[in-house]
Amino acid sequence: MYIIIHTCQLCVCVCVYSSSFTHTDSHIHNTLFLSLHLAYELQSKEQRQKDHLRYGLAIYFDTLGDDNASNEQLFFTSITQINHGGPDIVGDPHKKSMIAGLNLKAGRLSIALSDYTTAFTLFEHGISYLGDDKWISQYELSIDLFDSAAEAACALNKRSVVNTRVEEVVAHAKCFDDSLNCKYLLMLGCSCVVLCFFFVSNDHDD
Repeated sequence: MYIIIHTCQLCVCVCVYSSSFTHTDSHIHNTLFLSLHLAYELQSKEQRQKDHLRYGLAIYFDTLGDDNASNEQLFFTSITQINHGGPDIVGDPHKKSMIAGLNLKAGRLSIALSDYTTAFTLFEHGISYLGDDKWISQYELSIDLFDSAAEAACALNKRSVVNTRVEEVVAHAKCFDDSLNCKYLLMLGCSCVVLCFFFVSNDHDD
């Protein structure tokens, strides 16, 4: 069992997670989580974001380097908590870059699980953590995130997002190879539109 205790005004907020956490006394169980909910509601929005970030990072570092299935689930939980905090609450550029990389990793794991919707959301979260000078200071990470977001968007038929992400990659790519996959996705999207138009036209002709 892992417990994080945070004092907020007169309340104590306890975040508990464990795969084997059980209570024999349902009254104690309900009282605990009611107290957690009330403590959460008393917090300001900024404090909630800070706590989500703190809890997410604590869960991540606790499972770091452990690749079993249960910890993979905790990894996704940690990223969800971190993203609930959001980029505005993270002041350290190095920490922002790390979180962007974690979203990239989580997004790729989601694609491996054939969950493109979650993957797309994670890639977009990752992009939101990149700095204004991302194409200079975080070039490789930016290429990976924008390229992955375009790929996931293509799978979800989000053509406007594909166009936006591809255009930015093409505008900042240092070499042809860095933009090759994005250009292929853009061409693939155009081909799909042409094919759809062809089939619709044939249906009307018939």
